[in-house]
Amino acid sequence: MSALADIAVVMPTCDRTPSYFVETLYNLQRAGLWASPRFHSFTICRDDVDDNRDHVTVMEMFSVRVRGSASALLPCENAGRALVCGSLLPAPWVLYLEDDIDVCADFLDSVGDWLDDHANPAHRVYAFGAAYTPQIEAEIARGSSAWEYPVHAFYGTQAIALRAEDARSLGEYWQSNPMVRGVSAPGQYDLMLQDWLRNRYADGRILASCPSMVAHLGHQSSIRPEDPSPPVFDSWRGRDWRYMSHSRAILVP
Repeated sequence: MSALADIAVVMPTCDRTPSYFVETLYNLQRAGLWASPRFHSFTICRDDVDDNRDHVTVMEMFSVRVRGSASALLPCENAGRALVCGSLLPAPWVLYLEDDIDVCADFLDSVGDWLDDHANPAHRVYAFGAAYTPQIEAEIARGSSAWEYPVHAFYGTQAIALRAEDARSLGEYWQSNPMVRGVSAPGQYDLMLQDWLRNRYADGRILASCPSMVAHLGHQSSIRPEDPSPPVFDSWRGRDWRYMSHSRAILVP
């Protein structure tokens, strides 16, 4: 098993309507995130200096680090700043979350146990929500708890984990607001992740949990508000399911 307090959680947020930010924080609290021995810290990055009342209330109730901005940031800039902030903390893993999710039971323990079982040098990005339900369900039917997520098919950053050095590299790439498929698209930083991974690693790969550990709330993407079809993670098993580590499995004769 890995050392305690090894996951730094980060979340970008913005003032938008509808907002699921407060609901997301309560979902994480319900799932025991702050009580988990894997919990290192929680950093929230806001895209401007506006003192949104929901944000202020949550800041008073939860143990979080808050990073405001002196000026308005593009979505990819704020998301990148969140990753970089997490990467500079003394934790080997950075768990990046969007501000519009629900989560499984014992969420951070589930993420940590799954990483203990599946992390390897070949895979640089680990996704805990994937909108490819048939592929994930097929893996589950085969007794597998992981799916090889094709890099070219990746989208949706509702919950991803990276090693700290990769989180910093990806965060700096996002902050540079690179072109996406030859056009300026600062909200499509999930597609930017594809390009970053190909550029940084000759054979960098992505692994997704089976089933998904998060659900995407609402009908509008926080990444691309104009997108009429935000990712839906139908393989999510609900609030009462949790991942059981292979190393903790009890064998009954």
